[in-house]
Amino acid sequence: MRGHAEMVKLPFRKKTAPPPPSIWERLGDIILQLQTIQHRLDAKARNMSMRGKEVFNQIVKAKMEKDEERAATYANELSQLRKMVNSTVKSQASLEGVVLRLEAVKDFGEVRKVVGPIAAVLATVQKEMGGVVPEVSHGLRGVQDLLEDLAVSVGTVSNEYAGRTTLDDEAEAILKEATEIAAQRTKREIPEIVDGSYS
Repeated sequence: MRGHAEMVKLPFRKKTAPPPPSIWERLGDIILQLQTIQHRLDAKARNMSMRGKEVFNQIVKAKMEKDEERAATYANELSQLRKMVNSTVKSQASLEGVVLRLEAVKDFGEVRKVVGPIAAVLATVQKEMGGVVPEVSHGLRGVQDLLEDLAVSVGTVSNEYAGRTTLDDEAEAILKEATEIAAQRTKREIPEIVDGSYS
């Protein structure tokens, strides 16, 4: 008679790996990460805009006190801030354009078409932000890796994937619109110095 302690042998079952994320899950992850980066850029731009207004007031104060040297120092700082805000807002608007394009994708064929243009835009934004918001530039590198994985999954051939730097019409349109948005917002939020006057 066999003892109760004897182990009952069960057929061996091989553990199955979880299925890889679907194309749509990967797309959703890319969109979510881009939106997170957008929020960071927006907060950065707002902080710089606030600093720009403070600096402008310091210029006016220095001018009223006839301190031209101090006014010039603040004017140089304001000029740099305007450039940084413009770059940051342009990058934020570029990412917004990318997110809107990704959210509009309806089928597999469209995914294949947008991978190249979007990767080209991200490469441009990453370069733009390298010296302004380095942590965002680093974050975009991670998104580009996800996009490259997506390109492989949808079977996008290598010369269509935009680890390339050439911009096609769609990428150019996104960047052009972002440039216009940045110019308008920078002008609205930070006073501009023109020929020694203030506006």
